[in-house]
Amino acid sequence: MDLSSPSLPPNVTPLTDGDPFQVGQYRLIGRLGADDLSTLYAAVSPDHEAMALKLAGTEGSADAEQADEADLVRRAGGVCALGPRDGGTHEGHPWSAIG
Repeated sequence: MDLSSPSLPPNVTPLTDGDPFQVGQYRLIGRLGADDLSTLYAAVSPDHEAMALKLAGTEGSADAEQADEADLVRRAGGVCALGPRDGGTHEGHPWSAIG
């Protein structure tokens, strides 16, 4: 019986110190990328579906920009637009989950 941790999917790096292990109902399994405004995580939904979860950074202006961006994406429609399936705040920072 192999009890070692499963390997991460391609292009996913391990979580770093200070990264949350869970945001909302989503378990974070690694990082997909980061910039000055947010971090994009690989996550798993309660239904075991692979998700991308974007969490705004710590700058106050980033929170406002992220909230505006999330609102715009929610209102976007059409067959080529992927809207968030879920969202909220985590420790005062907005986040959105995309399938």
